[in-house]
This record gives sequence, structure tokens and C-alpha cells, in this order.
Amino acid sequence: MLTLDVDPHVLKSLQAAFPTPADSAARALGKYVQLLEQMLYESSLRVQPAVQRKLGLFDISLHDLANRGGQIGPKKVRVHAWLKAKGLSLVEAVVPGSKFTGKISQVKLSKWVSLKASAVIPATADRFLSKRKPSSPSVVTQDLFAAAQDLFDQEASDQAQAKHDLRDDPLAMEHAVPIDETSLQAYIALTKQAMTALGFGARLTESGWRDHTGQWTNPALVTILKRATWRKKFFNFYIVKRFILEQKVLDDYMMHVVKQAFPEVLKRPELMTESGRVSRPKVMALLYQRAETQAMDVLRKTASQLGRTPLASVHDAVYFRQRLGLDNLEAIQLAMQSQTRNPHWRLGQTVLEGYRFPKPAPPKVDPSEAIWSVDPSKVRDFPWA
Repeated sequence: MLTLDVDPHVLKSLQAAFPTPADSAARALGKYVQLLEQMLYESSLRVQPAVQRKLGLFDISLHDLANRGGQIGPKKVRVHAWLKAKGLSLVEAVVPGSKFTGKISQVKLSKWVSLKASAVIPATADRFLSKRKPSSPSVVTQDLFAAAQDLFDQEASDQAQAKHDLRDDPLAMEHAVPIDETSLQAYIALTKQAMTALGFGARLTESGWRDHTGQWTNPALVTILKRATWRKKFFNFYIVKRFILEQKVLDDYMMHVVKQAFPEVLKRPELMTESGRVSRPKVMALLYQRAETQAMDVLRKTASQLGRTPLASVHDAVYFRQRLGLDNLEAIQLAMQSQTRNPHWRLGQTVLEGYRFPKPAPPKVDPSEAIWSVDPSKVRDFPWA
């Protein structure tokens, strides 16, 4: 994800203009920044021209940002309009959009905000609260629900379920809950591994098996979530259930396409189970790996046409002696997307450096053996002896 660092002056100015109710400015700015982060992140996922990337521009709708960015104060002033009027806009329009051209605006970040890549979830309103302590933050449940209310309203059918899962407790509305950030981040990274495993076909099972060598093997989720209580909570969480249902719908569709268009593929013995039935996980693996192979073939071919000869290929990576450069990288990515008819392929590049041997440490000299510590009167073979 993308995380924004906002200059503290912005929040102080908003708090000075809207001092009551308490924390209303922090909550309003938090909602606005969270929406902006999401819009910038969605823009970064789309195909961008090389010039736009070099200039650090993003495609976002300023109209949506203004209307969905929240309001503040008794007169319901839009946060976006207030920031613009006070010269505190977080984004500046370089190429304004227009409903006549059908194009959205190209914007850049203002001096009041900076952008950094982040592996954590987008910021929430509480990270702007002045009461928050970096080492031991406190979040009041009532504030959490207020910040999440708009999210619940976006999908009314999930509102009751989400509140049920959060265990709304009347006592928690009056007391702060201390949060251990280190433990929370570790919990999120645990969760990430489990969701990735589900995406790659892991099953919600706790039963292990012995392979052909007799070695006992546990399912992926048992390895990741070692405690049975953890697995039970994870399996019963409604978002996980919805994700699994979505995966099943996608797998059903792909199996239907294979049966209709390529029925002979399903007769291959390597796609069968020991009982002679078609193995859906094996078919899914074949489809995904085939799609990846096609994309990588386009990558190597296009790179060669651009004068960049591949040195080696490893799964989903290709090694070159020279950097591709931004223009070549974009040309290859567009070729992959157009020839495979999949607009979601994305390329990145990493510079690798050869191993450098450390410089040898200077030899240690015993002070008793140093020439300046020898008594010349006791040395017979020296000229001065």
C-alpha cells in the first residue's frame, strides 16, 4: 500500500479552526487522508506513461476526492474545500480533468505531504490523534466505530456482521484499550501468510498425511497458524469465508471453460488423482503456470527485440546484464498485457551486485616484538650494535 506523511501544521490549523468536539479535526483529516491514500494506490496499479511516472503524477478524480473526503464543523464544510481555501491542499492539479473530455485529473503531491511505500494497511484516523503515544497508543472503541462508520455504511449488508465480529461492548465505550503495536504488526503478517496460502489453493483442513517417503506433512495453514484456537477463529471469520467463496466461484468458472474448450486436457494422466478422477488443484496449477509461462515468453522476446538479451530465467524473474530502463520496462509490460489480454501484469526491476570480498584485516603485531620496543644494546647483529 501507499502511506502519506502529512505535515503537522495541517492538523494544527484544522484543529484551530474546528476545536470542538474533541478530536473532530483529527478524525476528519484521517478520513480524508485515508481516501486519498486509496485513490493514489489505485492509480499506481493502473498503466501509467513513462513521463507521468518520471514526474510523479497520479490519475485521480478530484471531484470524488472532494465529495467523498468528508465534512467538518456545524456548517458541514468539506475538508477538501477548506484545505484548498487555506492553501493547505495535499494535492495539486497539474493537468485538470474535465467532464467534456472524459478524463480525470493528473495531480502531484503538495509540499504539505510526502509519500512512502508501506506493507501495512492504510492509515486510519487514530494515527493523527494528538493523544497517541508511539510506544503505547490508545484507541477508544467509540472513536474506532465512528471512524469505521462510513465503511460500514458503504455495504449495509455487512454492517451487522462486522459489529458482531468486533464484539461491541458497552463498557469498552468508556475505557481506552492499550494496543501493543509490535504484536499487532506480527498478527497482521501472520494473517498475510494465511491469506496467501488460501490464494494458492490451501485447504481449510487440519489433518496431515504421510508422503511417499513416509515423512509426516502438515497442511500449509496448520504450519502457519500453529494453535487450534487461532485456526478456528481464522476459519470462522466472515471475510475469510467470503474470500474462499470468491475463489471457488473463480475456480468453477475456469474448470467450466476448460471442459468446454479443451476437454482433451482433462484426460492427461498427470492431472488425475490416484482414484482416476480429475484433480481440480492440478488443473488450476496447470492453468496458472501456463499463463505465467506465456507472459514470460513475451517478456523475453520483447526484451530481445529491444536489444536486451536475457542471461537467465528463474520462474517469474529474468536476469539481464544491463538495466532495462523505464521506457523499455514499460514497453515490455504493455506487450505482456496486450498479447496475453491480461491488463494486470506488472513488472519491477532490482539491481543485483556481485559479491565483494571484505578487505583483509591488518596483521596483529605483538607490542613486545615491535622494533621500537627492542633494546639496541642487546642486539648483536644490528649496525648500531
